[in-house]
Amino acid sequence: MIIDNIWWVTLTGLLIGISGLPRALESSGYSSPAQKFNLSIPENVPVGTVVANITSVLSSKGNNISFQIVDGDPYGRFSLNPDAEGSQGVLRVANPLDFRVRQRYDLVVLLNCADINDKQFNISKETYSVKIAITDVHGYPPLYNTTCETPEREGSPQRLFNFSNYISRYETGWIHTSTLQTEQRNHNFVLRSDNDVCGGMFVSGLKSLKDNGWANIATASGATLNCSSSQTGMTVHVQLVSRTSPNGVFQDLRRRHLIKPKWVNDASFGYFWVYQIDAYQTLSPATIRCESTPIYFQISEDTTIYSMQLTIDKLGCARGRFGPWCEQDCVCKNGARCHGFNGACMCPPGWIGVACDIPTKAVAIVTVPRQHIFIGSNVTLSCTAVHLNVSSMALKYRPFHLNAPRVLSNQTSTIEFTRKAFRDDYNGVYTCVAETVGTKVVLEKELILNVTSCPPNLYGTFCNDTCDCENGGRCDRWSGCVCLPGWRGKHCDRPCSHGHYGLNCSFSCACQNGGVCDHINGTCFCQEPWTGQDCSRLRARLGSQNLQLLAILVIPALVVIVTSAWVLLRKKNMWNDPQRQQEECILLQEPAAQDEEKEEVAANRRLPWERCEEHLKVVTTIGEGISGHVVLAKLRTPGKEPVLVAAKSICLAHESGDGSERCYRDFYREVDSLISLHDQSEHREGDDQRVHPNIVQLHGIITQSRPRRILLEYAPRGDLLHFLRGSRQKPDTRLSDLLRFAVHVSRALHELETLKIVHRDVAARNVLITEDGVAKLADFGLARDVYANTVYVHTTHLGQDDLLPLKWMALESLQDGVFSSHSDVWSFGVLLWEIATFGEEPRYPRVYRPDCGQLVRLLKRGTRLEKPEKCPVSLYRLMCQCWARGPQDRPDAVELEPRLEESMDDD
Repeated sequence: MIIDNIWWVTLTGLLIGISGLPRALESSGYSSPAQKFNLSIPENVPVGTVVANITSVLSSKGNNISFQIVDGDPYGRFSLNPDAEGSQGVLRVANPLDFRVRQRYDLVVLLNCADINDKQFNISKETYSVKIAITDVHGYPPLYNTTCETPEREGSPQRLFNFSNYISRYETGWIHTSTLQTEQRNHNFVLRSDNDVCGGMFVSGLKSLKDNGWANIATASGATLNCSSSQTGMTVHVQLVSRTSPNGVFQDLRRRHLIKPKWVNDASFGYFWVYQIDAYQTLSPATIRCESTPIYFQISEDTTIYSMQLTIDKLGCARGRFGPWCEQDCVCKNGARCHGFNGACMCPPGWIGVACDIPTKAVAIVTVPRQHIFIGSNVTLSCTAVHLNVSSMALKYRPFHLNAPRVLSNQTSTIEFTRKAFRDDYNGVYTCVAETVGTKVVLEKELILNVTSCPPNLYGTFCNDTCDCENGGRCDRWSGCVCLPGWRGKHCDRPCSHGHYGLNCSFSCACQNGGVCDHINGTCFCQEPWTGQDCSRLRARLGSQNLQLLAILVIPALVVIVTSAWVLLRKKNMWNDPQRQQEECILLQEPAAQDEEKEEVAANRRLPWERCEEHLKVVTTIGEGISGHVVLAKLRTPGKEPVLVAAKSICLAHESGDGSERCYRDFYREVDSLISLHDQSEHREGDDQRVHPNIVQLHGIITQSRPRRILLEYAPRGDLLHFLRGSRQKPDTRLSDLLRFAVHVSRALHELETLKIVHRDVAARNVLITEDGVAKLADFGLARDVYANTVYVHTTHLGQDDLLPLKWMALESLQDGVFSSHSDVWSFGVLLWEIATFGEEPRYPRVYRPDCGQLVRLLKRGTRLEKPEKCPVSLYRLMCQCWARGPQDRPDAVELEPRLEESMDDD
C-alpha cells in the first residue's frame, strides 16, 4: 500500500559537499563536476516538495548567484526555483516521479556567480553533480483496473456510487422504508471504494427510533442476512452492526475510519448497515436482494422473515476528478483517462509515466467504438504512429484458428479500416506494423478482438431475435431470457405455477393448511389460526403475561375506535338532516359540515368576488361533462380591462338529482379554497393581490343566477394530461423538459402546505399549462364528470356520496378518509409517474382498475406502481418515497423541488 502521505527524503553527504564550495570561481566555462551530492527519495513524493536548498550553506553574500539544471533531467522532473526568502538554489520535484520509467537522475547543476563589487563584472561558472536515486514504493503508482471502470459524467450529481429504490419488509406485509442516498450532504453515510476488488464498503448509520427498534429485534434473535445480486459474479455481504456488538466489529470499523466521530458521540446511532460489495465490473445498475433467517418474536411466539432490496449504480465523476465523492483532482495529462476509484491514469499511445506526461515512441491500434462492440455493429480499426517518423504502415489480421496473417491495408501514414456488420469470424489478432524512416526500425502493436455479445435485448446466432424480458430477466446471447427466481416463460412474464418457487421454479413449496406460497422465495403466508414457517403450528394461546401486554395495547385502541364511531355517527345524522341538503361551503382541509355561523362567515368572504352574468360574454365551449361545462368567455369588470376567463359551471340539469349534494359540495369547496388562497397570499402583481404563480388565478364567482360559475384564469394549452399524451408524437421531447412542470406543481404544494390547505386531487388532469409554459395547479375542467368512467370511482365515503380518484389517493385517505399535505405528496408521486409515462393511466400489477378494498390490500402488502421504462432511478426513488406507508416518512413539499432538479440532471 502507499505510505500514508508520508514522504521520507534522505540527503546523504549533501551538507559536507556544499560546505566546500569556493568563494571565487575562476572558470568561465563548464568544468567537470567539482562537487557531488547524493539524494534518495521515494517515487510518491508530491509535486512541489523541496529536495534540497543548495544556497543554504553559502557564506558569500556579495555575489549574485543563480543555478540552472543543464543535464541529467530529460523528462523535466525537477526544477531550481527561488523560495519565499529569495534563495536561488531550491531544488524541487516539478512533475510526478515514476520508478518504472527512471530509477536514477544524475543532474548537472550550473552555478553562475557575478561579483557585483568588481567593476568588470567577472562571471564564474562551475558545475555540480546532484545524483538522485528514486526508490520503489509498494502500491504506487495506483493501478488502473479496467474491469471496474466508472463513467465520466457531466454536471451533477458528482459521486462514484448511488443507492436507490431502497425498501425493506417483513413477510407479514409490514413495509419499512428509509432514505439511503450516497450524497455528500447526507451525514449518515460513509463510502470507501476499493480498486483491487472493484467494489467498496458502505456504512450507513441508523438513528430513528423506528429503525433502531426493528434492528434490535433482528439482532436479538440472532438473524443473519443472505444476499444476492442481479450482476453475474458480483458478491454482496450485508451486516447489521450494533455499537455494543461484543465481537468488536464496531471498533474495527472505527479503526478503519468507517464510523464517523459524531456517530460515536451520539448514542442515538445504535445500529449501522455495513455493505461489502465486490466484483462490480459492469456499468449497468445492480439490484441487491437480501433475506434474513427467521426472526423469532418471544411475546407472540411467531417467526417472520425480513427482506430488503435496493439498487446500486455507478454514477462516476466528472473528467479530472476521482474518489468516492469525486472530491480529488486527477494528475492525468495528454488526454489520459482518470480512474474514478483511485485516480490512476490510463495513458494514450505515445505517453508514459504516472501522469502520462512523458513522451515515448509508440505504435497504436484502437477501435471505434472503443467499448461495447456487438455482433452486427460496424467497427473501425485505426492504426497510428506517435512520436515517430514512419515510411510505411500496414494492418494485418490473423484469425484465431490460423497461424499466417494477411494484410488488410497498406498506407504511408495513419490507417483506418472498417469491418461492417461484425461477425464471429472477424474475431482474431489485428497487428499494426510501422517502419521508420532512415534506420528502418520496425515497431508492432497487437489488438485482440473477441466479440461475442449481441446488442441489448437481442439474441440468437445472428442476433436477430428479441428478448423483451420482464420482471428483471436477463437476455442471454444464445438462450434468450434467463429469469430471476420465481418467474418463467419465454419473456419471464409468468410466475411459477402453484406449489413451486425459486430459480427455474424448481423448488416445491412446503406450505400446509391452506398457506399461500410466495413464488419467488417460497415464504408461506398462513391462514388463521395457523402460523410457523410452513403453517403447521397453531397459534399459541395467550398467557397471563401476554394478556397484560394485550390489555395495554388493545384498551387504548378500543377507546379510539369507540370515539371514532361516535364522531362518524354524528356526522351521518348531520348529513341526513334535510336542512343539510342545501348548498354547503366545505373547505378542502375541512370536509365536515359547517354550522350556520361559519356558513355566514363564508358567505361574507364570497361577496367581494361575486360577478354579474351580464358582464360575461361567452365565446366558445372548451369542455363538457355530464353535469356541467366549461366555456371560454370575456369578463368585463367595471374599471378594469376585459380579460379572457374559463367559466366553469356545475349542476345545470341535475340540481335535484342524486348527485346534487356532491355537486354543491365540490363547487363550494373549490370556491372557498380559492378565495382562501387569495386572501392569505402574499404575492402581488402591481397593486393587485394574486395567488401563487403556480396556482390558478380566481377572477370571480357567479352564485346569484343560474348556472353557478367559477371564473378562472384561462390556460390556452390545456391540462397537463392531454399535453403529456400529445408529447408522445414528438420524438425530441425529453423527460427533463416535462419535469419542469412537476417543479411548478411542487412549488404550488409548498404554498398550500404553508397556508395549511389540502388539495386532495393532485393529478396531471388538474394541472393547467399557460401560453408561456407555466404549470398551475387547479381543480378544473369538471374532471370528476369527464373522467368518471376511468379514474374516479363512485363510492359512499364517510357517509357521503362521492367520486374518488382511488389510484391517486394515499393509503390513510383510502382507509380512514384522512387528507393532509402528506397525502397530497402521495398524489404528487402518482403525478410524477404520469409524467414519466407521458400520460398513461396508473396501473398496478395484474389489477388494472381496483376497487377501494382491493387497492387498500395491495398497498398494505407493499405493492406500488412499477418503475416506468426509461425513468431515471433517482426519479423513481422519489416516487417510492412519496408512496411511503407512513405519512411522516414522505418528503415535505419543500423537499420536492431540489430532488426533482437532481432527477432532471440524471435524464
